[in-house]
Amino acid sequence: MSGSLVICDDHRQSVLLPTARGVERLGCEVPKLVARDESALDLRGTLFANDKSKGAAWLISLDAKVSMGLQFPLVNGNHESSLSPDKRFLAIPHYETTTDYGQGEGGGAPARGVTLLDMKTGIARTMTAAENPFGSPKPHGAAWTDDGDLLVTAQLANGVVKYSKPLQTSETSGEAMRFDFGAKGCHTPHLVKTIPNSSLAVSGCRCTNPGEAQPCPGRLVLFDTGSGAAEVLDSGIGSEGIAVTSAGDVWLGARLDNYVSVFSFGDRPRRVGGYLKRVDTIKVPGPLRIAYEAVNDVIAVASQDWTGTSKPPPAKPNLYVYNASNRSLPPRTSVVDSVAYGRINMEGLAAFTFMGAKSAQGFLVSGGFDNQVLVVIDASNSRVILEVQLPACTLPFPHYCSPTVQPNGTEAGLKNMSGANNWSGGYCPATLRDTFERRFLCLDGFNWSPIFPEWALGR
Repeated sequence: MSGSLVICDDHRQSVLLPTARGVERLGCEVPKLVARDESALDLRGTLFANDKSKGAAWLISLDAKVSMGLQFPLVNGNHESSLSPDKRFLAIPHYETTTDYGQGEGGGAPARGVTLLDMKTGIARTMTAAENPFGSPKPHGAAWTDDGDLLVTAQLANGVVKYSKPLQTSETSGEAMRFDFGAKGCHTPHLVKTIPNSSLAVSGCRCTNPGEAQPCPGRLVLFDTGSGAAEVLDSGIGSEGIAVTSAGDVWLGARLDNYVSVFSFGDRPRRVGGYLKRVDTIKVPGPLRIAYEAVNDVIAVASQDWTGTSKPPPAKPNLYVYNASNRSLPPRTSVVDSVAYGRINMEGLAAFTFMGAKSAQGFLVSGGFDNQVLVVIDASNSRVILEVQLPACTLPFPHYCSPTVQPNGTEAGLKNMSGANNWSGGYCPATLRDTFERRFLCLDGFNWSPIFPEWALGR
């Protein structure tokens, strides 16, 4: 272990997070944790961040102050993550595989599988389950039901797959059930969330599959995970970022229309058949990701209303936080940043509840896709309480530890670099398993588990 953190007069203290004993090192440097608020001293559990460019990820033990870099069995294109009901396993759908130089993110070969990561042991394995009934439909988002089934989006097939209890070992575990939404007008379901106290789930249909005429109307699909009954509601162009509150309200961001739609059952039954209604639209610039934090009953919206070649002004807010139960209150806006690397441009956002010594506390976890910094945000005031600065490159060999900084994605595209349309700031001399994908760590799929991991003890 590397010792404890102490907040000094400048209100921050840093500590290196060495690789846990017995764990193979990943990356030329070890991560560095910077505590920016006293509340960071008490936070425990394990943070997770995906490198969606190279099939790698990072685990950070806040208890032991050590780190673990790991490789997934499925290379490239692992974007989102979903934590199982017992808080132990992450499901990470495999979206695509880069197959040539110059491919943009989203332009790789469609994938089909799911990785299961055991947060306790640090072991990642391909989920044992029936073949994806849609073939290779670019699964992107995932969500666990309360009884242990796993929902996974099937973008190219305009549907969702339900895998029956993949963490169990019964005869029926891993069986696959397909839900088709294309005929109802839902195209490209991207993320998926469940509705509490019901058998329902929702997904934002962003309508970006190859061949879709643009601009294509975005929609919300509401479906029953038992019967497969579904209905579709209009929601705006670029509908993908989505969250569901404890009251069952659905917030869905239309990124290209610059607003968030709020849908509610009100006092009506929670079932398919016209009971879910749009009750509000809220103007938000570029609402890319949305998370609901239950302790403070707030909805957090990560704003990204720019492209990789047109950076926003440093002072422009990138986080909007709303009272989920009283939308008439103005949002709390802030600029989420790093003390060393500036603005955090977020492509992933998650919320978690930490049971502190005196009370439950609510936090958000996100990071910069283009600066390799993970951040934890206090959901009660939108302040960053800690950041973890991660290595840009993943090979731990000295002769591969000279990264090339290349801030401009357009110039990266002219050099035929893969991922130039979602450029992460530079490229590495080489990568672990993929000839074509050399860009810096590109963060996504953030999560947190309360579990103290065995791997942090060097077992």
